[in-house]
Formats: sequence, structure tokens, C-alpha cells
Amino acid sequence: MIIDQEKSNQLWIQYTPGAGGRFTLVCCTTAENVGNWLPDPLPDPIEYTLKKFCGEDGTLHMKTETQPPYNIPWYTRQYPFTRGDNLTPQEVTENYMQDPTAKQHLLQNKLLANPWNKTYLPDWFNGKLLTIVSDENSHKWLMERRKQVFYRFKNGKAYLLRYMPDVIHNPHRLKMFKDHPQTEYDYTDQDKFVESDYHDKMEPGKGLNITLTDILNGDPNMIWDQIDDLLEMPIDRNWCTPALNTWRNRWAKG
Repeated sequence: MIIDQEKSNQLWIQYTPGAGGRFTLVCCTTAENVGNWLPDPLPDPIEYTLKKFCGEDGTLHMKTETQPPYNIPWYTRQYPFTRGDNLTPQEVTENYMQDPTAKQHLLQNKLLANPWNKTYLPDWFNGKLLTIVSDENSHKWLMERRKQVFYRFKNGKAYLLRYMPDVIHNPHRLKMFKDHPQTEYDYTDQDKFVESDYHDKMEPGKGLNITLTDILNGDPNMIWDQIDDLLEMPIDRNWCTPALNTWRNRWAKG
């Protein structure tokens, strides 16, 4: 089976880590034509969002957030890794078909929904794309959230938690490959260090573009209207709107 690029068998949300992309992607999977990341039947949106995305300790967020249902270690979605960038469409198909859940969703003609955190796209991707644009109005918020979730500062050392096994969901993945970035740095100012480690600012992409400011404060129905048009199928607003409001109350208020 070949993934039909013309039918856009893939759905990616491209976003700067910390910009709410994974949460937004979970909402997309409530559409009937997207492979589901959520339990069936759908759980209570407020309870689920509180449990998965709204923990009190931001540094544990990567352990608790919802994970893709697919086993896809053959490509990497975030900077600075490049594994899988140069695959052919045929190789992508063969890799996806090795995963039972991905294979099932493809045979059901559903979109495979996944996050993407790099500023570029691999040549083999030609699916549906939603980019959360890192606009200037949201920059201060984004830097503060990244500081809460992705870093630990102690005794003059800054630790990059995204690459440390004790705080991520799949620590065994780090042992599978040799491309390990540096995780410990000297620092003098927390805010300046977070800014210096900001390599993945998202500019408008080739698909649907929604600003991070709109994710934080925009009319939910305006967001859902655009996503419905992209997917050509409605998401479940009765689930997504209270989930979004819960996420915003934790991260976007105050």
C-alpha cells in the first residue's frame, strides 16, 4: 500500500514546543476522518484536560501529556535531530505500515495526526498542515511557558529537560539512538538563556496558519471553523471548547 499524497493521508501541526500544538492536535482527532488519540467513548473534556495537560508542576508536563498512538521512531519531529528527514515516500509508507495502529487508520482512510516541531518540512511530507505561528504578541508568554516546562535551573546550571530521560514520556527512546544533544549549560540569567535556546520560531507555513495569540485568546469557534475547513470534516466542538477553556485557564490566564 502506498500512502496517497494526493489524498493527504497525514495531518501535521507544526509549532514551537510549548505553543499548545499537541493539545490542538488532540482536538483535531475528534473529527471522524482523523485517527483518534483519545479513548472511545470520549472522556469528560475538563477532567481529561486537567489530567493530561494542566499539571501543577510544569516540568512534569512531558510525562503526562497525551502521546501519539503510533510507534514511529524512524523519524524525529524536533530540533536538532534530522533522523528521517531524507526518506522517500515509499520508505515512509513501509515504515507506517509496520505499526498496527497506523496501518489500521490508513486502511480506514483516516488521517494520521502527528506533531512537528521543526521550522522546515521534509520533502516526503505533502499532507494537511496546520502551523501555529509564533507571533510577536505571544512571544513573552511563550518564553515564560517554555521556561516552566522545558528547563531546570540549579546552582548556576541550566538543564534542557526535553532531552533528559527522567522527565519525558518515552525515556527508552534516548537509548535507541546516538544523537544526544547537550543537556547542561552554564547560565547567568534565566530569561536570556531561554531566549538563546529558542531555535524553532514558527513562521507562516504552506497550509492553515493560526497565530499562537489566537490559540491563547481567540474565539474558539473561529479556530474550529478554520480547522473544520482544513480537515473537510467537523471536529467535536462540544468536547473541544470546554477542553480549550480548561487549558487556557491553566496556562493562558493571569
